[in-house]
Amino acid sequence: MTKQEVIEQLKEMGNPRAIKIWARMDMDTSNYLGVGLTKLKNLGKKIKKNHPLSVELWNSGIRDAMLLSFFLADPKEFTPEIINKYIKRIDFWDMSDNFAAT
Repeated sequence: MTKQEVIEQLKEMGNPRAIKIWARMDMDTSNYLGVGLTKLKNLGKKIKKNHPLSVELWNSGIRDAMLLSFFLADPKEFTPEIINKYIKRIDFWDMSDNFAAT
């Protein structure tokens, strides 16, 4: 599966109601499609571990794709420099919780 195929699938899975809920909690929703965490985890299981795709999704800047990237990542590939780079882009608790679980 390519980055673009994954993003198209995420767009189809998005929920406008979820965007409104997160916006009420002061999350920047400008790059959020509204895909729930359970759906992201299930999609991650379907795609399976794929570190190169994980990096591409992280770099997309789309919050849902960035969260999905954690489920596809190979933790052995993370260096301290990469971890610090990722941490600088984490701006809400849902990201930090799932990044820590990676």
